[in-house]
Formats: sequence, structure tokens, C-alpha cells
Amino acid sequence: MIETHGFEALEKTFDNFAYKDKRNIFTAAYRKATKPMVEQSKANAPLGRSGNLKRSMGMVPMKDQIGAWVGARVTGGYKGFHAHLVENGTVERFYTTKKGNKHFTGKMNPNAGYARFFQKAFDATEKQAVDTITEEWYRAIDRFIVRNKKKDDR
Repeated sequence: MIETHGFEALEKTFDNFAYKDKRNIFTAAYRKATKPMVEQSKANAPLGRSGNLKRSMGMVPMKDQIGAWVGARVTGGYKGFHAHLVENGTVERFYTTKKGNKHFTGKMNPNAGYARFFQKAFDATEKQAVDTITEEWYRAIDRFIVRNKKKDDR
């Protein structure tokens, strides 16, 4: 999770805005700030047979709060359900027959080259994302003020 601190003046400015406006400003900033992180995670992710994991990587605005989730999407036609298994690996899986024979069915190695693909992307782009968020907040606020000024002038 990326946390931002030290923006007291910015927060005071936001206090005067409606919730919907705040949400739009933050979503626009988060969308641009997380783009490098999404691209890096797509580059790090294994292709797989279907390519569903790479296609599912993206940013989704939070519904109940002002914020965003970045990772594998599972709704809207995306099929990134297995992202956590590839990211973190799995334990050895097997089943036992009635005769007592154990049959090994697989294991995803958490130390494989593609494992931790999202964590690597996060670590590589975290500083860039924080810098971009601050720039985009100011740009989004400027756009909002200009747009509202035009509405008031009519």
C-alpha cells in the first residue's frame, strides 16, 4: 500500500469539495500514477496458456472509499482469479487412493522466476507512483477549478 503524508494544505483545499468531486480528482490521479506499476506487473507476470493473468492486471477504484486497488481484476470479463496462487506459490498437492497410493498433483514454487511478479513491480515503481500522485493531484485540482469557474461564468 502506498501511503502519502505531508499534504496538509492540499487536504484543507479538499475539505471544501463535495465527496463526488474529491473522488473524481483522486481517481484521475491514481489512474495515472498506477499505470507504470500495472505495466511492470504485466511485464513480470508469466504468460500462461490463456494469457488471462496478464490481461487482468489493472487499477480499480474503491467503491466505499477514496482510493484504488491495483492487481489482478476478477470482474468485468477479467479472469485473474489465480493471481494469488502464482504470486505466492502453493504447497504440494496430492491425493490418496483407496489402496493407499499417493498421487502427486503439483506445486507452484514460490521461488520461481515469475513468482512475486507483482511485489517486484510494486517495489520498482513505488517512488515513481508517489511522485506522480502529487503532480496529478495538483493538475486535477487545477482542472476542477477551471471547469467550475467556466460553469460560474455562464
